[in-house]
Amino acid sequence: MIKRNQKLLNTVNWLLDALLNFAAFFLAYWLRFDVFEQSAVYQPFSNYVDIALLNAIVSVALYVVFHMYEPKRHTDFSKDIWIILQANALDILLLGLLFYVRRVNEFSRILLFFYFIISTILVIAKHGILRMILNKMRSAGRNQKHVLLIGGGTLAAAYVQEIQHNPHLGYMIDGYLAAAPATIISGSGVPLLGGYVDISKILAQCQHDEVIIALDEGEAKHTRTAIDACNLHGFRFSIIPYFTEYCFSAVSPETQTMGSVQLYDICASPLDSVLNRFWKRGLDLLTATIIFIITLPIMLLAALGVKLSSKGPVFFKQERIGYKKEPFYMYKFCSMRINTDHDTAWSQKGDTRITPFGKFIRKTSIDELPQLFNIIKGDMSLVGPRPEIPFHVDHFKHEIPYYMARHQIRPGLTGWAQVCGLRGNTSIEKRIQYDLYYIYNWSLALDIRIIVKTIFGGVFSREE
Repeated sequence: MIKRNQKLLNTVNWLLDALLNFAAFFLAYWLRFDVFEQSAVYQPFSNYVDIALLNAIVSVALYVVFHMYEPKRHTDFSKDIWIILQANALDILLLGLLFYVRRVNEFSRILLFFYFIISTILVIAKHGILRMILNKMRSAGRNQKHVLLIGGGTLAAAYVQEIQHNPHLGYMIDGYLAAAPATIISGSGVPLLGGYVDISKILAQCQHDEVIIALDEGEAKHTRTAIDACNLHGFRFSIIPYFTEYCFSAVSPETQTMGSVQLYDICASPLDSVLNRFWKRGLDLLTATIIFIITLPIMLLAALGVKLSSKGPVFFKQERIGYKKEPFYMYKFCSMRINTDHDTAWSQKGDTRITPFGKFIRKTSIDELPQLFNIIKGDMSLVGPRPEIPFHVDHFKHEIPYYMARHQIRPGLTGWAQVCGLRGNTSIEKRIQYDLYYIYNWSLALDIRIIVKTIFGGVFSREE
């Protein structure tokens, strides 16, 4: 049933997308020659009908190439948007190339621009509405995928919990197989259908859409039995490996091959890509330079205020641990009186070492602006885990699991943990979780989101 529904849905998707792209061409023509006709050499729409029809087919073909019509139960809608943007941009390039090869000089380039904007908006809106409809249907118990769960430990229980907390995904767990009843799973209403010795017999008797193998480390010996039974009875299966607990917050650990040997890279990050690092560094340099130019008068006034309000230097220089565990000096405007424990102690709310002017520049985050020099120099990034002093690094790396993994990227002026409220005197363990999530799920869009949240939500912050 699921397969038949998916084929029907794909057919409807193709037809609707083709229709929307054709309609977008018509609307683009209307805008170009009816709304802005005063600056255009009029051309009848009949000149464009064959091109619009051909382009509608090409657009759908590009969506297929970009895997637009694959099942979307597990993916975020932002991925659909990115696919549509890429496919439509490539479509425009192909159209432009076609006109160049055919030497169609009279074709309107502005029409192409209008078409790109309109088609992108229409197709994104259509897929968003369709996703909402499907989510509501699945939440209501329709269009569900039936699953047999193999495992009765913590992994299986976590899977059951996620499925039941997200009914819009459309999964129904028909039952589970385990060596003994699991209170957590059975308590959630999922029945125990048998033990591991019954895997083949259960699969021969039941009709499931998919099998999920979620065996804890102590039960991993049954994995081969489960896989062989799935292959014997023709069931598609997915495995939740017991070592996923070591995958930190990675969404997509990578599988690599070296000849006949397969490697599972559980520390894979999008920033392993040279291209992604290039885009991130480019965003750092561009944004840091713009912010530096805009805030230069503020920094000059802050430097004068520090100098007039307290003895000592204008800038506070402190050793921090950065990318690849390399030490560097991070800069701030001085906001405290000269003291002897700045290399070991955190500041606290109401700290008596903070000067009155220092309290103001900390409250408004002006004291952090000299770190723009660190960003331009390359010691830091605009977004990343906040760097710590060597004393705390040596302390935390023995107490907090995966703490040192945060040094896989450059530290940041702001970060995911900070814009989510974890700054100052807050849980270090929680901060590390957010830092690791950022590292292993990085995207340029996430960086921009954090920058925007910092500007509009984090400029006036707590003084810690």
